[in-house]
This record gives sequence, structure tokens and C-alpha cells, in this order.
Amino acid sequence: QAFPAQRQDPRQQAVGGWIAASMVLNGLWLVTARFLTLWLTVVVIAALLAVLARVIVLLGRFPARSLADRILTDGANGLHFGWVTIATVANTAAWLTQIAPQSWAQAADAWAIGVLVVVLVIGAAAAWITGRIAPALATAWGLAWLAVGRLTGEPQSTPTAIAAITVAVLLVITGVVAVLRRSRAVDADAQSTRR
Repeated sequence: QAFPAQRQDPRQQAVGGWIAASMVLNGLWLVTARFLTLWLTVVVIAALLAVLARVIVLLGRFPARSLADRILTDGANGLHFGWVTIATVANTAAWLTQIAPQSWAQAADAWAIGVLVVVLVIGAAAAWITGRIAPALATAWGLAWLAVGRLTGEPQSTPTAIAAITVAVLLVITGVVAVLRRSRAVDADAQSTRR
């Protein structure tokens, strides 16, 4: 984005400020996670997720004109969006665990599965709207690690692990279908232009 040639690119103009804001928020999140309270990390990472969602939507409106742009801009921001989606869930769950009444512990699996359904909706919507697989892959990667943690670590939860694996698989399938759908639409547009 810093190269002079990018200053005239409408795609880079549309996302540049938002990407810069995401970098600032990411740094702020690291500071809050290290030195401040848990609820403040939730606020900052939720803001970061909203900014990255905006980046993903804008990238969908301005298709990449080169493979390098697709990898560097779409790939990096898609992976960042997927990671932040999982981190937002983890931060929120940690904060709720800290403030929730003890009686909620019995329904922990149900709450976890409900949150995973929300992750599925967010990830699938991002893939479907943009036609990009990177957010789905990054989120699925985070969900796979969540499943490993719930199967091998504490708190152990087989239902949560199974739900995480299921959501990861569904996200990857949605991402692949979204990419194929977008590719077919681009091909159809190209064929109609040639006629």
C-alpha cells in the first residue's frame, strides 16, 4: 500500500485506512491483553473484528487485479479476520467465565455450542459475501485448535470439540462453494462481454 503506484488504485484507497486502523487496534489489543483488564480486551477485539469485517466487505467490492494483490491483500486480511473471529470468541468466553455465576458452569457446553453457531454464521457470511476462502480457512484453523484443546486440555469438553470440528468443516465447505460460485459468475460475465 505504501508504493506510489498503489496510491491511484481505487481498491487500495478503499481499504488502506481500514487496514491501518486494524493494525492500530491489533497493537492496542496486545497492550490491553498484557497490561489491562479482560473486559477491555473484549471491547478492543470486538472493534478490531468490526474493522476487519469492513475490510473484507470492501475487498469483495473491489476484486484483485493480480495474484500478488489477492495473496498479499485478500489472503493476509482474510487470515487476520479469521484469527480475530476466534480470538474474539475466546476473549469473550474468558470474560464471561470470569463474571458468570457458578450456576452457569453446568450449561457451559450449551453456551459454547451456541457461540460456535455464531462463529459459523459470521464465517459463512464473510465467505459467501466476498467469495473468498481465506477467512473460512483461518477460522477453521482456529476451530481445529479449539477442538484439540477441548479434547486434550482443561476444561475438557467432547461436545464442544465435536461442535468446533463440525463448524470448521462447514466453514471450509462454504468457502469452497463461495469461491466456485464467484468464479462461475466472473466467467459468465466474461462470456457475456465477449458476445
